[in-house]
Amino acid sequence: MIMKTKPKVYKKPLQVIVGSQTIKAVVAAPKEFNVIGIVQMGMGFGLLATTNSSDYVLVNGSQVEALANYAVERAIACVRSKGRGE
Repeated sequence: MIMKTKPKVYKKPLQVIVGSQTIKAVVAAPKEFNVIGIVQMGMGFGLLATTNSSDYVLVNGSQVEALANYAVERAIACVRSKGRGE
C-alpha cells in the first residue's frame, strides 16, 4: 500500500456520497481504515475513509492519499444540508 501523506489541494470542491447503504465499491480498503463513503474529484472516484487518528483519506486500489480535513468536512456538511447521507 502506498500512502501519500501531504493532503492534495483541488481547484474544484470535493463531492462526497456518505452512508454505508451507498457503498457498492469493487475496491476494498485496508482494515486499518474505516470506509464512510465515496469521494469524487473531477473525473476520479475512490473510497472515502478515516484513519485511526480521524484524518480523511482517499483509497483507490493500493493507493491511499491524504485529503484535507476541512475540504472533506465542508463537502459532508453540504451533502447533509441537502438531506442526503447519514
